[in-house]
Amino acid sequence: MSIVCGRPWRGLVVCAFAFVLGGCLDSRTDTRLKASVSDPAADKGAAISPRGAAVAFTSLEGPPPALSGRFAKDLAAEASGREITIADPKSARYFVRGYLTAYLAENGTAIAYVWDIFDSRHQRAQR
Repeated sequence: MSIVCGRPWRGLVVCAFAFVLGGCLDSRTDTRLKASVSDPAADKGAAISPRGAAVAFTSLEGPPPALSGRFAKDLAAEASGREITIADPKSARYFVRGYLTAYLAENGTAIAYVWDIFDSRHQRAQR
């Protein structure tokens, strides 16, 4: 995925966070829980909500160290606003590895990025 932008880190944070959220969705339903829920609409919403997910960012490859720190700070703020917990790897439900690169594009600088999201068994769940 790539984006072209004048303010690369702000736009990248928003786009990257959207992809992280997409990888944290859990559409599985627990039949024991489903049997005890009286409101089917509430069950459906709970099954796909990323709120409360514990996520550990294990690496971010590509940007210079000075920008990596700022990016991590912005990403943590966005996660907090969406009630997603940035956790240490021992307690995380999902693990995220990011890869970024910048290159010249027709209208300025473009940033290409990939997010790999792994589950607690370290199996890739989303790219």
